[in-house]
Amino acid sequence: MIALERHYKSQPLRLDACRMGNDLNVSVYGGKVPHIGGVVMGFMSPALHEADRLTYTEQVVSLQGHKDVELARPVAKKLAKALECTVVAACGVHYPNILMEDILEIEQRVMDMVAELITKLSTSSTEPCE
Repeated sequence: MIALERHYKSQPLRLDACRMGNDLNVSVYGGKVPHIGGVVMGFMSPALHEADRLTYTEQVVSLQGHKDVELARPVAKKLAKALECTVVAACGVHYPNILMEDILEIEQRVMDMVAELITKLSTSSTEPCE
C-alpha cells in the first residue's frame, strides 16, 4: 500500500492506494470528519466505433447530501487514464463551514498526491492490498 498525506488548516488529507491485481483501490479522506461520501469506479475501454482507441468510462455512487463524488471523479479519471487500469476512488473529506477557496485548495492538494502516486506506481512495483 502507498500512503500519502498533506495537511490543510491543520487537518490531515490522506490518499491511500493499493493494487488489486492490475486494478487500483484508492481512498481519499480527511478533515475533521473523514468518511465515505462518494465512490467512483473509472476504467478505460475500447471506444464504441474505434476499437483501437480507449475511452474513459465511470460509474458513480454518491451518499445523499454529500459532494465528495466531485473529488472522486477527477481522482479516478486521472489515475485510470495514466495507468490504463480500473480504479475505484472512495472519497470523504469534511471541513466545517467550508468555502469555495477551501474546496479549490483541497482539490489541488489531492491532485498533487494523485500525481505523486502516478509517479510512484510508474517507477516501482506496488504490493497488493494487505
